[in-house]
Amino acid sequence: MLSKYIFGKNSREEKIPMTTLVFTQAFDPEMSKMSIQIVLPSEKDINSLPDPNKENDSIRSVEGGFAAVLKFSGKPTEDIVSEKEKLPRSSVLSDGLKPKDGCL
Repeated sequence: MLSKYIFGKNSREEKIPMTTLVFTQAFDPEMSKMSIQIVLPSEKDINSLPDPNKENDSIRSVEGGFAAVLKFSGKPTEDIVSEKEKLPRSSVLSDGLKPKDGCL
């Protein structure tokens, strides 16, 4: 679990500072396969991070870019995410930009 990793349950028992931005992506409607990603502070380099203790957890770098973001709390079910996606997508389109399909 991501929270255990950042709170010190990792190979060096090191606490990892994080930002509040969290990306969640479900790979199936039942949400049995999910990816949860955090954005690390700029002073942290991927090579300096401790290894996760669990084999299902991994660390990877994701290319940066621009994102339209909407803050909400609660469980990100397919219906809720689908509804919440409408406002930022509409905003981006009205600004003349072309967003990619899907969302995190």
